[in-house]
Formats: sequence, C-alpha cells, structure tokens
Amino acid sequence: MVRVATVTPAMLGSVTRFLQQEQRLAGSPWADAGRDYYAWKFFGNPCGPSLAQCAYAGTELIGFLGADARRLWAAPHTSVVMHTGDSYVREEHRPSGVYLRLLWALHQACLAAGIPLSYARPSRSLIPLLQRSGAIDLARLQPWVRPLSGAWAGARLGLGPCAPVRGALNALSVLSTLPATLISGGIRIEPLSAFGRDADHLWRRARPAHGATLVKDRSYLTWRYLSGPCRYQILGARRGGELVGFVVTTGCRDRADTCELVDLLVAPEGGRFIAYRLVGEALRRARKSGFARMRCQLTGSLSHTVFTSPRTRPCSDLCVAEPLKGNQPSGGLSALISKQARIRGSKANARQAPATAASRNDADPLPYALRLHGFLVRANEAEAVPLLAAPHTVRGSPPAPLYQALAEHGWQQFRIGDTDGA
Repeated sequence: MVRVATVTPAMLGSVTRFLQQEQRLAGSPWADAGRDYYAWKFFGNPCGPSLAQCAYAGTELIGFLGADARRLWAAPHTSVVMHTGDSYVREEHRPSGVYLRLLWALHQACLAAGIPLSYARPSRSLIPLLQRSGAIDLARLQPWVRPLSGAWAGARLGLGPCAPVRGALNALSVLSTLPATLISGGIRIEPLSAFGRDADHLWRRARPAHGATLVKDRSYLTWRYLSGPCRYQILGARRGGELVGFVVTTGCRDRADTCELVDLLVAPEGGRFIAYRLVGEALRRARKSGFARMRCQLTGSLSHTVFTSPRTRPCSDLCVAEPLKGNQPSGGLSALISKQARIRGSKANARQAPATAASRNDADPLPYALRLHGFLVRANEAEAVPLLAAPHTVRGSPPAPLYQALAEHGWQQFRIGDTDGA
C-alpha cells in the first residue's frame, strides 16, 4: 500500500539519497546536489514553507515531488504559489499511478494552506499526467542562443566555419559587443555582492511595468542567488549611484561550455538601454571566462515567461509574459516588424484599450537587448520547454483573487468559473 507524506527537515537525509540515486540513473547533471542544497531550497526559502511530497511503499521511499514557494505579483494582488520540480518515481512503481498520488497530495496540501496555484516546467512525458490532474498549458519557452566565437558572425553572415575566415569572424564577434561597453550613457556596470534596500526600491519601480511576475525584493534575491550552494555572477547597473538594474548569469550544469542568462530586472526609465548595457557586459565577461555560448529562454512572442524555477533546466527567471496562444509568432525581426505594422494600423483602438501584460511587453527591454546583441532564436518545437500551472480550488468555492488578476492580464484559462480544481 502506498502512503504519501509531506517532507519534513528530519526526512532530508533519506530524500537526498533517493534523489541522488534517481538522478544518477537518469543521467541528470544535478546528481551531485547534496543535503545542503535541498535544505536551502525547501526550508530556507523566505517566500514560504515547502509542500514537497514523498511516497512510500511500506518503509521504502519510492517517489518524490518537490514543491517550493514563490510570491507571485499579479496586479493588484501578491499571492504565494508553489513551484513543482524534482519529480522522481522508481521505475517499477510508475505503472501504479504513484505520480498522480503525489500530485493529489500536493493539491490537498495547497488547499489546506490556502495556496491557489502551483506551476511546473516538466519533461514532456509528464505533461499528460499533469493535465489529467487539472494543469493548464500556459506557454512554451524558446531558447535564444548567442555563440561567443566566430560561429555567431558566420551564422549572421550566412558563412560556414571555414578556416581562412575563422579569425576574422572571431574578431567580428568580439567587436559586436564593444558598443555596449564603450557607450556608458551615465550607466556604470559593476559586480553585485549583496542586495540591499536599493534592490527593494528597484523592485517597486519596476513592478508596475509588469502584469504578472515573481516578487523580486531583496529577501528573495538574496536567497535565490547568494545564500544557496549554486554560484551566480551578478552585475548591477548604477546611474548616479542609484541601482537601476541587474543581470544574473551562471554556468550550465548540462553543458560546461555554456553560460545561462537567468535573470534581469531594470528600472522603467531608460530600461532598454540599461538592459543593452547589462547584457553586453555579461557577454564580455562570459567570453573572458572561456564560455563558448550564452543562452536564455523566452516565449515565442518575444516576451518572458510568467513563472520561474531555480531547478528545472535550462533555468530561467525571466518573468512576465502573455499566455500561450494557438498562433504564436515565431520570433525574430520579421515577426516584430509585422507586429509593429499592425499596431500602427490600429492606433485609435490601441489608445482606447486598457493596458494589458501583453501590450506592455511590446516594449520589453530584454528581447530588445538580445536582438541587438545578436542572439539567435531556435524555433525548434522539440527544444521548447513547456510551462504548466494547476489551480487549487474546490468546485463551488469562491475563486481566488489571483485567478481574476491573471485573467485580466491575458490568461483566459483563469477566467472566473472556468477553474473547478484538480
């Protein structure tokens, strides 16, 4: 008989050994994550308590579903939500529905704690099971990649990596990021070793430009990027001594030659230029550190994903976006140009329409900076990462304010009356 229990600090030792063994069998680059990592992730989180679930057959641990808290700002509400990941079930027990039992236990725990939503970026094999439990398909994350060598210049110019021009292409790749480092515009870029009150002030200034995003105050940023066992490179942008933006990068565990851009936040005043400077400096430092490429992930509509995860690879904290639609533009300059033409052709309607998350993302500084720095969009559907969310409610109960806020920001799946629980 299978029983499910919420993970407590006393269970961390057995949970760590179970996850290390399963990740080693799966070939995961996180197989070396130790007890300190899971203690930080599940029990050091300032956003709220963990609701991670364990499944047992007798006394044997046979399944695990991680769930750690985040705070989600969806104007005008801030709600605690759960990010789920680290899902493993021993192979011999998978046909018996252990994963669905774990999902149901998490649903019940979220109901008891008053948590309205959980989200995941799962492997494709888990999508049908998540949908059976009531999860909603929200978005697809497309990888954007910027090679840091002549391969970038060759791709931009339509040239192959032939030896006679490789040196020139490498030089061109280096020169392409020079303007971002030479044109200061009154912005000073420097490493950040701590997040203080100025980070809270930056968050309060940047928040109104986003329809829905994770709360990025100093307590979250300190926990996420400075307190844990993982190492991140953090660059801050200052204007007249004031913090006006930051960018976070880290080396990828699954590819040693690749650097990941995982977070960026800028002040609304001059945000595009600040993002351009930050990404340019991050590229320069990544190249100097010996990385061959930098990557990040955005939705196909050139905006960011609404949710975030520190564990699902490739990780990305690039927040705020419009929902998944049937006909998403594939990205790139042609989609942007046609989008702007449609906007110019309907100025009168646009002036009368209320601002939404989707319309605000037209001026999103990060995709703007990535395009200027030559990031290439990989539109291969097989490389896109799915984003799913599960509402936690009971049929007949009043809908959580978060659902209405998300619906008003473009996610029609959360329209009141459409969410009846898992």
